[in-house]
This record gives sequence, structure tokens and C-alpha cells, in this order.
Amino acid sequence: MTDKEKDTSTYISFYLSDNTIRIFKSTVRKLGTPPFLQFLIHPNGQSMVMQPCDTRSFTTIRVPKNLYSDNGKTQAYSKGLCRLLANKLNWDINCSYRIPGRLIPQQKLVVYDLSQATVISQSSSYNPDLTLRNER
Repeated sequence: MTDKEKDTSTYISFYLSDNTIRIFKSTVRKLGTPPFLQFLIHPNGQSMVMQPCDTRSFTTIRVPKNLYSDNGKTQAYSKGLCRLLANKLNWDINCSYRIPGRLIPQQKLVVYDLSQATVISQSSSYNPDLTLRNER
């Protein structure tokens, strides 16, 4: 993997049993720390885009204001998005999944390859850099 690929490579994780989404803080920062992040799923279910958004909607989650502090977290709770993905991709709602993605800095978006989702083992330890609370 080249340095450029390492710089644009990222992951998102879905913990379906508690409807939690975890995103790398560094990825959100590279998107410019917008007030909201919007998720768009391709109709074929093979990919998902995450992009900055200025307004709140059904497809967005709020980015915490303290993202740059040590206590800032990039963890969201979205039963709707978690259940939508689980149903569309036939995921087990008792499992957790990690999906690789690629940051496209020029367009300020991340494309996740849903077809490459892998189950996260129960023994995977919590990583605070993975850990956006949806304040709806």
C-alpha cells in the first residue's frame, strides 16, 4: 500500500445490537468537520457515500463540536441506518461489521464498499479513535 493509499484508506463500523456507528475521527476531520454527515446508499446496496452536510435530515448524523478534544468521539446511534443496512445486506443484527472505505479529498466524501463488510469478532477491543452521537 502506498503512502497516498494509506492516507485515504478508512473504515466505518456498525454495531447492530446497539445501533451504533463508529467512524475514524481523522476521516471526519479531513471532511472539514461539518455540522452533519450524510449517508447515501447506492440502490444496488454495494456502496455507501458519507459526505459533509450543513443541514439536518433523515439521512444525516450530527458531528460533535468537541471532535478535536481528547474526549471527542465519532460515534452515532441510528437504528434506522443500522436496520436498513442489515435488511438490505442480510446482516445478522446480533453481529458487528467493519467496512473499508476510500476518502476522496477533492470531492470531500468517503466511498465505502459494502460488499467488503467483515464481521467484527466479539473479542475486538474498543478503539477510541473509532468511537458521533446523534442528538435528535
